[in-house]
Amino acid sequence: MAQIELQKSQIRQRTCYDRKTKVGAFEKRYEVLVLLPTYSNKLLLQWKGPFEIIGRVRGDDYWIKLVGRTKIFHANMLKKYWNVEHEDKTHRYMFHMPHAIFEPEEGDEDELSLFASAETETYKDVKVNP
Repeated sequence: MAQIELQKSQIRQRTCYDRKTKVGAFEKRYEVLVLLPTYSNKLLLQWKGPFEIIGRVRGDDYWIKLVGRTKIFHANMLKKYWNVEHEDKTHRYMFHMPHAIFEPEEGDEDELSLFASAETETYKDVKVNP
């Protein structure tokens, strides 16, 4: 009975985990960014690169050619590098920033104003108990 419930729980947890994961299938000669610690703090990570993939070791591990050396990284530490200069120039990208203009409607004069027109208190008005 307990083993059956344990298996159900494991299946449920695995499906929740698998929803967030992405399969990192990188080909040889791809350029990738690598998640590496910063020089000032080893606990602080940032994306560095681009670096070239030399080959696949096994499973999700890849040989990455760093500056002056090669090292193995797991696919979770890699992100594909998109070079904008080499992309197809026929696609044009337009970014639309939505905006809104609020104008008062008739009969809204009795509602509270959301913004105060002038400050009434300053830091000089604050009284601190000695």
